[in-house]
Amino acid sequence: MTQKTETKKMSVAIGCDPNATGLKEIVKKQLNELGYAVEDFGSDDPIYARVAFSVGEAVAAKKYDRGILLCGT
Repeated sequence: MTQKTETKKMSVAIGCDPNATGLKEIVKKQLNELGYAVEDFGSDDPIYARVAFSVGEAVAAKKYDRGILLCGT
């Protein structure tokens, strides 16, 4: 009897400050091409800490496997 195992895609939460939006889009594209499930937490908030907290809390709550935060300054 052969057992089929299903591979779960690793999920990644990503966010950045407004200055790193371009870099974030490049990273998202690369992760998607590699088969990762990516959730964008934004980059428009000038108070970067809010985005950082949102990504960190989501990863800590096990909603995502990993988190990536980018700062363009």
